Amino acid sequence: MICVEKYLVLSHNIKMLIMKIAISMSLIFLCVNAVYTQNFDLLVKSNGDSIACRIDSITSTQYFFEMRINGAWVHTHINKENVIKYDSNVVNKKNTDFMPGTSIITHKKGIRTDSYPGTTFYIELGGKGYCSANIDFRLKQNHRVSLFLSVNDYVVWDISENSSETKKLSTAGFMYNYIKGKSKSFFELGIGISTSVRLDLKYDEMPDTGYKGSPLNIHGFIGYRYQKPNGLLFRAGLTPLYNLGNFPLPILGISIGYSF
Repeated sequence: MICVEKYLVLSHNIKMLIMKIAISMSLIFLCVNAVYTQNFDLLVKSNGDSIACRIDSITSTQYFFEMRINGAWVHTHINKENVIKYDSNVVNKKNTDFMPGTSIITHKKGIRTDSYPGTTFYIELGGKGYCSANIDFRLKQNHRVSLFLSVNDYVVWDISENSSETKKLSTAGFMYNYIKGKSKSFFELGIGISTSVRLDLKYDEMPDTGYKGSPLNIHGFIGYRYQKPNGLLFRAGLTPLYNLGNFPLPILGISIGYSF
């Protein structure tokens, strides 16, 4: 009975810790998102001027947008033939200098120089377990790493029942991902490792199944990623899961999130 009581107390404490981490991650995401959603769109004219603006619409011949002129934001338009480049949500006004009274850029530190997305928060169904919360960081242009918390099945030894059983336990891990593509569409290939947070349990074999328990998992991903530099993320693909000592499971995963 003492062992069972200790197990229940420890299990409750771990659940509370995971809940606090999830709440903290959500608050950080909301705060950062509130800052980065202040970004402007970018129009680069054929004469070399870079304009921070809010693009309203694009037709076959015109860009309709809002920009700052003489200290006020006004709606205007420009012929497509006079624009050499445009991009959405890439000008960070806090890190950019403007010509006085206008939104014409004089210092371009605040403009992202490539279309590869930065930090991303997303939720995945399937994939690394039943579901997972993920934070994804860019290392280099095509290389990314993510940290995650998920829920997985594990075979553990039940002291009170003196037998093996399957338990759903929280899991922590990381993934390395390589992405390749243009604009917002990418091919993604990834591999990673995770472990149950309950390292105090005895992971054992399930009788009559040949299934051996282990706290360690190896994860894979091959699939499609849709992601804006600032905005919606969608992922879908094959996410094989291999619990060490057992056979791999061909799982499918779908993710949705936001990059900033």
